[in-house]
Amino acid sequence: MISPSLSSLFPGDRCLLVGSNGAGKTTILKIIGGKHMVEPETVKVLGRSAFHDTALTASGDLSYLGGEWRREVAFAGFEIPIQMDV
Repeated sequence: MISPSLSSLFPGDRCLLVGSNGAGKTTILKIIGGKHMVEPETVKVLGRSAFHDTALTASGDLSYLGGEWRREVAFAGFEIPIQMDV
């Protein structure tokens, strides 16, 4: 459960999400990213419902990369070396 005092993040803020295996870390990120349906007033991103307001993802304001970011975002080919900070 996220406490109401920690429920707002502002530009430039950083938040560390920690917990045991199965504690719900990925589920929370999916809810915030609009991948899991919750009640419209439960989670707001940029003042709008993360799941119900499809304009958030269509505009590019919100995206959930998931666990496969290397394959979906940073894949350049098997023979091309890439180096970056993660």
